[in-house]
Amino acid sequence: MTNNENLYGYIFWNNPYEDLWYAIERDSYLEFFNGNRKTAVFHKAKDIKVLTEILTKDDLLNKLNEN
Repeated sequence: MTNNENLYGYIFWNNPYEDLWYAIERDSYLEFFNGNRKTAVFHKAKDIKVLTEILTKDDLLNKLNEN
C-alpha cells in the first residue's frame, strides 16, 4: 500500500558531491546538517524516485526503520 502522506515528514536534499539524494526526517534535520549523522534519521539513494518509492510504501519503510 502506498501512502503519500509519509513524504511530508521528510526534507529532501541533493548532495552533488556524493551524487546522492537524502530524505531526512523533519525532526532530525538540524542534527543532520550540523554533522551529527549518527543520531539523525535519514535514508539515501542515487535516485529521488527510489527514495519516494521507499517512503510511500509502508511495508518497505517499516523494514528499513527496523534496522
